[in-house]
Amino acid sequence: NPQECTGKFVDLITFWEYPIETHSVETPDGYILTLYRIRNGKNSTTTTAADGNNERKKVVFLQHGFMDSSITWVVNRPDKSIGYILADEGFDVWFGNSRGNRNSKNHKNLTTRDNEFWKFSWDQMAQYDLPACVNYILSATQQPNLTYIGHSQGTTMAFAAFTTNVELSSKINLFIALAPVVYLSHCAGFLQLLSGIRSEMFFRAFGKTEFLTDTRTLHILSKLGSLPGMSPAVTKVGLGSIAGWNPDNFDMSRYEVMIAHSPGGSSVRTVAHWTQSVRSGMFQKYNYGKSRNIQYYTVDKPPTYSIQNLKVPTALFIGQDDKFTHPKDIEKLLSEFPKSKLVYIQNIPTYCHMDLVWAKDAHKVINNQILKLIEAITNNDQNLKESLEKINEHLNTINNGRDIDDQALNINIEINQNQTSNDN
Repeated sequence: NPQECTGKFVDLITFWEYPIETHSVETPDGYILTLYRIRNGKNSTTTTAADGNNERKKVVFLQHGFMDSSITWVVNRPDKSIGYILADEGFDVWFGNSRGNRNSKNHKNLTTRDNEFWKFSWDQMAQYDLPACVNYILSATQQPNLTYIGHSQGTTMAFAAFTTNVELSSKINLFIALAPVVYLSHCAGFLQLLSGIRSEMFFRAFGKTEFLTDTRTLHILSKLGSLPGMSPAVTKVGLGSIAGWNPDNFDMSRYEVMIAHSPGGSSVRTVAHWTQSVRSGMFQKYNYGKSRNIQYYTVDKPPTYSIQNLKVPTALFIGQDDKFTHPKDIEKLLSEFPKSKLVYIQNIPTYCHMDLVWAKDAHKVINNQILKLIEAITNNDQNLKESLEKINEHLNTINNGRDIDDQALNINIEINQNQTSNDN
């Protein structure tokens, strides 16, 4: 439908007759971020909890990945998109938009024509954007904490923030990481290619402001994709080269909606930060070079983020065909994970990077699990240890037999791994 393809998030949501609110959040460094909110489901006007109690609804905050936007959570139809599903299940759903994307291009003092506007990477998103959004949402909802669901860079921001900001971590009851990106030594495709370009050549090629500002190529791809039979080929060339693509996982009838809202946008420096991660094999802050590192960090090397400092219960969903989450990089992540904080892990065969949010069967493979995880954590379910025992067994193997005691079982979650084929 044309209303879905205007490139405006609000138009898409109202097309499906969901209530939508737009909120603005100012960060400490002056960026104006846009938050969207679906307060209740399509057929509900209540502001109370799903069980009918007069308590306020549980809050879920969704944060997109690199070069993406809030659209990623509602690309598919309402019965298959996690953004709509959460609202229909009685949650108060908020959608983030990182600085510099199509919905967050305002600043208190700068414009997008100013080079200074684009001097950010995911460091600043973790340091400023995420805390500002969480604090705003909790103030608006009068809730003490929320569930955070991130995809791709949305997980990177969270891992950086939740390992350095204790106060912020105390406000997150559960972190659900879809396609978690922390270590990238073994990644393939787009980022691996770019990481081979020297820094000075990289900025000479792409500039120092917005990444891929010239949308003519994307416009051509959009037109080609709209031709009969062409969208699979175009998507394979574009998305496939970046993050991998399995045509069997995507509902191609949603292609025009997806492309109408893409790309979300970001800074060249953010891309540069990603290429540094590939080269260094580290989870660390942006590398300005020795002299400027001393200026910014007081040391000549960028400080690292320590996963061992993670304070938030975390669930990981990993696509086995994801070019950004190579098994060796995931193993490194798991080897550093605090044993009491990993509450669930699921590997999904055939899933590529974007499938964890866009796949046509994600509502059965992932979203049902997400709902059960949120309910179990927020209700402090203490009944079964089965899921965590499986996780701990896997961690034992990875960590050369490291002992994992019952302290790792302080959050017990009942998850039905075997969804029936008619479970919608």
